[in-house]
Amino acid sequence: MGDPTPDNDALFAEGVDLRVRAIDAHRRGEWHHALDQYIEAERRFHKANLGAQVAWTMIHQGQVQERLGEAVEAIALFTGAEAMLRFHGDRAGIPLCCRRRGDVLRRQGRQEAALSQYCEGEAIYRSFHDPIGLVGLLAGKAMSYLAINRRIEAHAAIAEALWKMQDQPPGHGCDTFLVHALASRILGMAGDADGARSHLAQAARLAQLDHLRSDRMDPDVENELSLLPPENG
Repeated sequence: MGDPTPDNDALFAEGVDLRVRAIDAHRRGEWHHALDQYIEAERRFHKANLGAQVAWTMIHQGQVQERLGEAVEAIALFTGAEAMLRFHGDRAGIPLCCRRRGDVLRRQGRQEAALSQYCEGEAIYRSFHDPIGLVGLLAGKAMSYLAINRRIEAHAAIAEALWKMQDQPPGHGCDTFLVHALASRILGMAGDADGARSHLAQAARLAQLDHLRSDRMDPDVENELSLLPPENG
C-alpha cells in the first residue's frame, strides 16, 4: 500500500519531483510557491494511493502554513499526517509530528502545551532508540524551558542532545546548529564563558558550512542566526 507499483510509478516520480521543488522554494522563503508545489505533490501521492508519502508532504505543508501565519492550519496538518502515518505503520514520522506541533505551540508562547507535545514525541523516539530524531526534539524542549526561565531543565535537555550527538557520525544541518547555538546561550547564562565561546564558534562554523544564513526553512535557526556575530565580524 505504501510502495509504488508499476501502475503508479509515474505519479510517485512526479510527486517526488514536485516535493523537491517545493523544498527548494521553501528554503528560499518563497512560501506561497512552496505551498502550491507541496499541494500538487500531495495530489500525485494521493492519486497513487501512497498514504505515507501524502503524510510526509503534509508535514512540509504545515511548516509553510505556519510561515504564512496559519498556525491552526499547520497544527491540523501535523495531526492529520500523524493519523495517516499511524494507519500506514510509518513510526518514524509520528514523533516528528509531535515535535512540529510543539514547535508551533512554543512559538505561539504556549509553552506548557508545547512541552506536552515534546514529551510525547520524546517517549516515542526513546522507545525505538532514534538518537538523531531525539536531538532536534530536545533542542525544541530546551527552547521552551528557556522561554519560561527553567534554565536547569534547558541545560539538561541540551546536555543530553550534545551527548547523543557524540554517538553519531559528525553531523551538519539545522538541528546540529541549533544545539550548539543553544548550548552557547545556556552555558553563558550559567557563567561558563569558555564553554559558551566554544559552542558559539561551532555554531558559526556550521552556519557557514551549511549555508544556513540563506536557508529560510527553520524559523528557530533564523532566530539563533540573528544572535551570532556577522560572518565578517
